[in-house]
Amino acid sequence: GDDIQDLESDRRRGSRTMFTEGAAQGNLDRVTNQTFQFAQTVMAEMAELETTTPALVEMLARSSRTLLIRSASNLPQHYRPGYLEKLERYSPFRFDYLREREKRFGDRHRVYAKLFEQVTEADWAGLADCDW
Repeated sequence: GDDIQDLESDRRRGSRTMFTEGAAQGNLDRVTNQTFQFAQTVMAEMAELETTTPALVEMLARSSRTLLIRSASNLPQHYRPGYLEKLERYSPFRFDYLREREKRFGDRHRVYAKLFEQVTEADWAGLADCDW
């Protein structure tokens, strides 16, 4: 999901990910399907671990699917319309709503991200010493 979100910046930097390569070959339908299938396999194998609870597996599976779906909805130019229509059926929100929300709150998010990036490693290291 993160690689889908970072697709354009990764392409500008020349980073090669499954998604930058998929975009260069046409659309992202196939690589996104492969990612869903991989996540499903990982979740099935995770469910077999003794230390894993069904609730944890379900929460991780749901959040990973949601991230992939939401990320794909923000890059409609990289998907066939029919693919996005099918994908939207699995989304709790319409894609138009998600894109509008992203546009409306995107500027605020960028400001927060810049502030977050300005925190130094020394600042983060101080967190370990906090007596919460």
